[in-house]
Amino acid sequence: MKHIFLNLKRFDIPKACGGVNTLAPVKDWAETIISGTDAALQGEAFAGADYVMFFPEAHLLSAAAARDGRSRIQLGCQGLHREDTAAGGNFGAFTTLLTGNAARELGCGWALIGHCEERREKAGVLQEAGVTDPQAVNRLLRREVLAAQRAGLRVLYCIGESAEELPDKERVLADFQALSRFLGSRRIIWRYDPIVLTEKYTPEYHLRAFRAMARTLRGSTETCVISFIDLYRKVRRNFPEAREVPPEIRRELCREMVQIARENQMQLRTCHEGDAYAARGAEVSGCMTGELFERALGMPLTLPGGKRSREGCACYLGADVGAYDTCGHLCKYCYANASPAAVARNRRLHDPESPLLVGRPGPEDLISDAKQVSWRSGQIRLDF
Repeated sequence: MKHIFLNLKRFDIPKACGGVNTLAPVKDWAETIISGTDAALQGEAFAGADYVMFFPEAHLLSAAAARDGRSRIQLGCQGLHREDTAAGGNFGAFTTLLTGNAARELGCGWALIGHCEERREKAGVLQEAGVTDPQAVNRLLRREVLAAQRAGLRVLYCIGESAEELPDKERVLADFQALSRFLGSRRIIWRYDPIVLTEKYTPEYHLRAFRAMARTLRGSTETCVISFIDLYRKVRRNFPEAREVPPEIRRELCREMVQIARENQMQLRTCHEGDAYAARGAEVSGCMTGELFERALGMPLTLPGGKRSREGCACYLGADVGAYDTCGHLCKYCYANASPAAVARNRRLHDPESPLLVGRPGPEDLISDAKQVSWRSGQIRLDF
């Protein structure tokens, strides 16, 4: 069974009020979405798939009413309260709160719980109350999940998107293994980077962590890429406790990691570290080379020449897809974010209807068409 989920956030707010809705008046918004989507779901491409839409509470009744007997859309609510009505208990004293029983009676079969926006709101309230336990939000969300299940709702549980909300390494490694089973080990690459020194992240820590991860990912990938942190000015500002790795420790770590990678049937590559580590057994030709593309695709490619994206980089993918100061993960070591405030400011400017990630094109912007040419040579290659 395939599941397709669509969270409609608060996309009902008209553009005149700072929102993005140009689809329909607010009173007709849900009905317009349901009818238009249902028409598109009747094809064979969506056969056998669950298609779930998560609406704001105000639109659940009109969304439910818009579905006819042929509708393939299931409805979900955007979060719910951790307590509910019960015979002999609370009879409905839940002002401003949506309970599981209420959501079910409004037509929902699903509940969206743990979205990053819900997590931030809960964390803000707890912070105001002086709560510093990082697991407090997860405990509240767990109660919401249980409340949804008691009401007979299925749950889509979100893990969040900031570094603090992301899953632990064990879950990430399990996801990596699952993706490898689907794509194949030569089509997925493990990166252990950037390597940085702090009081916690010592050379010994890195070797223990690298060895444990390599053993777990043995057979799931053929390639591991490492690099050492570059302490740009904004990285120093966001990650003041970070220290660069001295050359002698870099050489020793690289030598040890090359051996660990070999023991686990992987080749170790360095990213933008020059040729110095070739003597330690690392592959230094680049982390996204033409050879890797050909191996992943199983076909020869006619690769273009020309200038690389930056000096010292041998990779063929030189065009970034994205923009600085937009990523909500807020990793301290990342050079793409100047500050959390800059990220928050740009994310507020995001317009789903704009061709730009941040804002909309202005009269001062120059837009050019990028020429797209296939690298496929058309030749067949037999691997022996």
